Amino acid sequence: VPRPRARRGAPPRPKSSPFQHSRHGLRAGVMLGARKLELLAGLKVRGLDLRQAEMSFYMARFTMTASLSAIMTSLAYVGVIKIKIPHDMLPPAVSWQVAVFYIAACSTMALSMYNLVVTSFCVVYAQGLSLRGPPGSVAKSCRIFRSEWRSVRIVLIAAMLCLVTAGVAISWMKLDHERFGFIDVPISSIIVTACVFMILSLMIKRLITLNSMLRIPMHYMVEGDLTIDQNAERVDLVAEEQDRIEAAR
Repeated sequence: VPRPRARRGAPPRPKSSPFQHSRHGLRAGVMLGARKLELLAGLKVRGLDLRQAEMSFYMARFTMTASLSAIMTSLAYVGVIKIKIPHDMLPPAVSWQVAVFYIAACSTMALSMYNLVVTSFCVVYAQGLSLRGPPGSVAKSCRIFRSEWRSVRIVLIAAMLCLVTAGVAISWMKLDHERFGFIDVPISSIIVTACVFMILSLMIKRLITLNSMLRIPMHYMVEGDLTIDQNAERVDLVAEEQDRIEAAR
C-alpha cells in the first residue's frame, strides 16, 4: 500500500513527548482534586444547613421554656409579697398552711429562676458560638442543647408542681374557717383540692398519651449529621472539623 505523500508546504506534525503526557496527567489530577474539594465543600454547606435547622429546633424549645419560667417566676414572686395571711395564722401562731405556701412559692421562684437563667444563657451564648466560633461550633451547640434539655425539663416540671401546691395552700389558708352545718371540716378547701388534683391527674395522663404518640424511637431518631461506616468507624461526611474532613476525603 503506497504511503500518502505529504503536501508541499504543510507544517510537520508535532511529536508528543513524555513531558507533555506528564503535564496532561498532572492537569487531570489537579482537576480531579478540585472536583473532590468542591464536592466536600458542597456537602459541608448542606451539612451546615442541617445543623442550623436542628439548632433552630432546640432554640425554639429553650425559648419557650424560658418564657414559661419567666411567667412562673413572676407569679411566685407576686404571691410571696402580696398574699395576705389571716390574722389567726400570723406568728407566733403555728400554721401548716402558711408554711406549705411559703415553701412551695419560694421553691417555684427558685426553680423557675434557675430555668430562666440557664435557658437564656444557652440561647444567647450558643447562638454566638455557632455564628462566630471555630469549625464544629454548630455541632457543639447542638450537643450542649441536647445534654441540657433533660435537666431543664425536670426542673420545669418540678416548678409547675410547686406552683400548684402553693395555690392549693392559699385555698386552705383562706377557706380554713368555712364550715357548713355540723361538719367540722373545711369542705370548700377539700373541694378545691380535689378539683385541682383531678385536673392535674387528667393533664398528666393526657401528656403521657401524647408523649407516647409523638415519641420517636432512638433507632429512628434523625439528627443533623450524615455518617457512614468506614473501617469500623463512623465518619461524618458533613463534619466541620478539619481532621474529619480529611478522613472523609
